[in-house]
Amino acid sequence: MNGKSWHMMEDESPKSYEAFEVYYILEPGERSAKAVAHMMGRPEGYKKVLEVWSSKYQWVQRAKDHDAYQRKLKRDKVRAAEDAQLEARLAAIEKARGVFIDRAEELALTLIEHTVDPDSTSPNVRATIEALNRAGVTVPQEIQLRVAGLGKRVDEDKHKDMSDAELTQRLRSKMGSS
Repeated sequence: MNGKSWHMMEDESPKSYEAFEVYYILEPGERSAKAVAHMMGRPEGYKKVLEVWSSKYQWVQRAKDHDAYQRKLKRDKVRAAEDAQLEARLAAIEKARGVFIDRAEELALTLIEHTVDPDSTSPNVRATIEALNRAGVTVPQEIQLRVAGLGKRVDEDKHKDMSDAELTQRLRSKMGSS
């Protein structure tokens, strides 16, 4: 045998294998020597030959093996389709998340620009910016630095020679000390 029990067995004749193929394509509850004889257009007496072949070549078990294999193929196909749908949903969610974050950033900046004194060092303003950052909303560093009390503009003379790392460190120390 070559690995799959429903394939032709080494000592099985082409005629008996053809009869077996008719047997295993029938629905499990309809499988019988009589049904195979009928499907093959043979007289009812031919079922005796078919019963001998069925026993000798283990048709019942081989048909069950084939059924199990077909169910596995169907399950694998369904799983692959479900996986593809899940991946498409996740991609759509990620895209929507990106759009949401972009819009939240726009709204946060508009809110900050129109309702908050950007030169305020109020703990409430700092807490709002920290909350926005934790939520994944990027508040521009210039606004964070201004709120942290580093002056009205980042590029003021006293800060123009600072590197981004130094400005970020100063921002963290200012916001952490509140």
